[in-house]
Amino acid sequence: MSSTVRTVLVTGASRGLGREVAAALHRAGHRVIATGRTPVGDPPRTIDGLTLDALDVSDATSRAQLAERLEQAGVRIDVLVNNAGIKAAPGHPWAASAGPLGAVHPEAVEAILATNVVAPLLVTQALLRVLAPGAVVVNVSSLLASLSDGLGVDYAYNASKAALNMLTVTMQRDLGPQGFTVVSVSPGWVRTDMGGPEAPLGLHEAGGDLAALIARLDPSFGGRYVDRFGAPMRW
Repeated sequence: MSSTVRTVLVTGASRGLGREVAAALHRAGHRVIATGRTPVGDPPRTIDGLTLDALDVSDATSRAQLAERLEQAGVRIDVLVNNAGIKAAPGHPWAASAGPLGAVHPEAVEAILATNVVAPLLVTQALLRVLAPGAVVVNVSSLLASLSDGLGVDYAYNASKAALNMLTVTMQRDLGPQGFTVVSVSPGWVRTDMGGPEAPLGLHEAGGDLAALIARLDPSFGGRYVDRFGAPMRW
């Protein structure tokens, strides 16, 4: 792991992989801004020694307010981790976004795409003004994003992660000339609420590996799709 201390902002850090990655980075000595949805009026929550800063990635006001708070505090982000995502749409059965085709509901599909594709784009846009020179943007993808290796039928989730990979390539083309690095990372199949109990990877293991990778990402990773160790994934 790099000995350089980085300021890392992690979205979706209130639970699951995001929480574990934020905690692992904090333990390694990095400055971590852990964010998650917090109801209006609720006091800040503390997770693993970190205060959870309010961010609803799908809400324009929430994104703008976070950027304003960071700018006023003089914070510059070295690594932005777009981790927040969903596999099933709130208020809908999983089949409504996953399939089979006859069960697909447009609102459920739209909810998955809004959170997993549009939100990372707009979070990055909102925070662009507080990214440090040479900052890295990490889009947390999935092995299900692979057109060659992805398995199973899940219309919205698989499509959203494949689209996120394309978003990474496009961001690199756009932001790379400004000195930024954008990379897609697949953490593997992890035992979380999203991944389910049959997943082979423990949360602590996957989060620790991903945190170690995040700490050493550099421009050589620009526009790439890699696993939690930094090895190339097949598109």
